[in-house]
Formats: sequence, structure tokens, C-alpha cells
Amino acid sequence: MQRDRIEINKSLIPYTFDIVLGSEEFNFRIDYNNSGGFFTVELSKNGETLCSGEPIVYGRRLFNDVWTPKFPAVDIIPIDPSKEYNVVTYDNLCNGVLLAIDNEEEPLGGG
Repeated sequence: MQRDRIEINKSLIPYTFDIVLGSEEFNFRIDYNNSGGFFTVELSKNGETLCSGEPIVYGRRLFNDVWTPKFPAVDIIPIDPSKEYNVVTYDNLCNGVLLAIDNEEEPLGGG
């Protein structure tokens, strides 16, 4: 079953884009930490920064530790549907590992 996903254009990093999640519009900023080897997300809504520096960790719901009712009503979980990868790297993000929007009846898992 195909899930909705958030596409990341790595050639534009760092960059921002608007996205509708649930019925609300949010702004994402995607960064990559070269020395640490990881991606981060900044989430904003209506010009207010809700979270900055959220790491993209395989199988772990974004914003899990800081979620408030201002955040998206859907879960966003980095996963690899083929189960080939179990970690997010620069090479495999959007080339195996994707930011899946958990809007299906069967949950993705993760924490």
C-alpha cells in the first residue's frame, strides 16, 4: 500500500517549503549537519517556529518529544518500506528511506 510522503530535494538543502498536513499549512526547513551526518527539520506555522533542530531518526516519529496541539495532526515517520535500510543517511533519504505520513489504518510503528 502506497503512503503519502514528504519529498526532500537534497540538492536544495538548506531550504524551506510549505506543506499541508491534515487540514493545516505548515512550513518545513530542512538542514543537513555535515559533521554529524544527520538531517534536521524546523517546523513553523503562521510565522511561529514550533520546533527547531528536530533530527530525522529512522522509525521515530518527528516531533515526538515536543508535540503540542499546534503540531500536525498526522504522524511523520522516516521508514524504508522495503526494509533494506534501518538508519537515515544522506545517500538513502528519498532513495529508500522516506518521510512517510502515517495516515493509513495500519500504523507504521516507530516511537
